[in-house]
Amino acid sequence: MVTDPTAQRRSNFGSNSNNNTLSSSCSCPSQSQYPGRHLASRLVQIGITDVFSVPRDFNLALLDHLVAEPGLTNISCYNELNAGYAADGHGRSRGVCACVVARSCM
Repeated sequence: MVTDPTAQRRSNFGSNSNNNTLSSSCSCPSQSQYPGRHLASRLVQIGITDVFSVPRDFNLALLDHLVAEPGLTNISCYNELNAGYAADGHGRSRGVCACVVARSCM
């Protein structure tokens, strides 16, 4: 059994069950195959140690995987502009940077 790290944020449409685990018999990806987990490990491989982020509803699942990755430190910023400037300055001094923001269209 693999525990789904984002199951608590998802609603069960048409279901009253609160089962937060994935059965090993289903066709769901294993925990190592989640795109967020893969991205987090690749960021560490290229030398990124700090990720600047603006936590929003649409990127929380990705941030769960980034926070769970050993070797990555999440630095929360107040808004997207601040995160961009912080990541840019950090990248100029380190040679590489990462910034996670969510954009909403109105």
